[in-house]
Amino acid sequence: MTINKIFIFTQDFPFGKIETFLESELLEISKYFSEITIVSMGQNKSLTRRIPEGINVVKLDRKYRYLTCFFFALASLFKQKNFNELRFIKRNKLVKKYSFKGVLTSLFRSLMITKRVELFLKNTVPKENQHLILYSYWMSDMATAIAKYKSSGFKGKVIARCHAFEVRDETLYIPFRSELEMYIDETYFISEYTQAEYNKMLEKLNISISSKQLISRLGIKVEEENFNKKHYEKLWLKSTKNFTLVSCSNVVSLKRLDLLILALSYLPENIIIQWVHFGDGELLDATKNFAFEMLNNKKNIKYEFKGHVQNKDVLKYYNENFVNLFINLSDIEGVPVSIMEAAINGIPSMARDVGGISEIIKNNENGILLKSNPTPKEIADSLIQFVKDNDNENKMAKMRESAFIHCKTYYNSEVNYENFFKKVLGN
Repeated sequence: MTINKIFIFTQDFPFGKIETFLESELLEISKYFSEITIVSMGQNKSLTRRIPEGINVVKLDRKYRYLTCFFFALASLFKQKNFNELRFIKRNKLVKKYSFKGVLTSLFRSLMITKRVELFLKNTVPKENQHLILYSYWMSDMATAIAKYKSSGFKGKVIARCHAFEVRDETLYIPFRSELEMYIDETYFISEYTQAEYNKMLEKLNISISSKQLISRLGIKVEEENFNKKHYEKLWLKSTKNFTLVSCSNVVSLKRLDLLILALSYLPENIIIQWVHFGDGELLDATKNFAFEMLNNKKNIKYEFKGHVQNKDVLKYYNENFVNLFINLSDIEGVPVSIMEAAINGIPSMARDVGGISEIIKNNENGILLKSNPTPKEIADSLIQFVKDNDNENKMAKMRESAFIHCKTYYNSEVNYENFFKKVLGN
């Protein structure tokens, strides 16, 4: 059987800022499929991401058949076939865990998305068509929607990726997980951590594993010129010789820039650091104010918030400036693209041992792996030691080279996405 069509269901891409990895994935996908369609729930009116020629984009935003979907969701809450989910909610005490409003909102959203996708697929994808794939980029509501289409008799293949947020059972209720697991043909995990946590969650919820599970790491473009020792020597010679620390993330509570600011406030006067942050978000103003409060009187700490910049401009900064260390103190992560981008440019990283971080940072080899819940003082102590270690040129050169080699070996987009699509097609 020849499969030559694929529909990719996204939360935002190509209309927003998230789902960064898809840009690299799309560069490879045309080698394997003749017809590619992105189905997005994005809210922005215009494209914000570059789409390779020949790829179709369909937007299923909140206005798409809104009244039909709304009344369907309302009526579905009381249908017999959804009683299993209501019993599941009661048995696992999810109302107590997430609140009545939280559970009801999640249920309603899932049912509305399911109806939107169903209406789209009914007019686009005949159920008897075995020659195409429905692919959800997230193991959440969009995956549930295509899984339900599979349960209604669709003969093609249905797959989903599982990142990190989908396994955060303590803070996130994703409705119809049992139905999702039952009808998804294959689940592709971006890390060993995600697979392990997902299976723990299913066991806890008493849901049987039904889908085929595979590891398929994400990746970024790798070029040998990304890491060039002579280039780094030139950057060092023209630099101010100050220690440059870089972070790159949305400015939201999860990313814990407050923890980084507190850590910097503990640094003694003889540790001179220039901190540069790329990214904006809802807490940008509050974070700037907190940085001013904690760091403004420290003459040894200079800092700059660059705000939102294009990804290419971050990479340009790495290529034109000597960066000593990249830092990520998020509460939870999958395998961050920001660390990959630093590593492929020979920049070591420091991060907490959460999520899949230990798969990309090997302590004292290509970076520094902190405890999962370090205090600001402990982070400061690690920074002090790393700054002192920078005087050891051989040690730092090995760490930079190790950062590049590890990323090239495990997170090369061309290799990883080639393997992914071959697995999807059963090759």
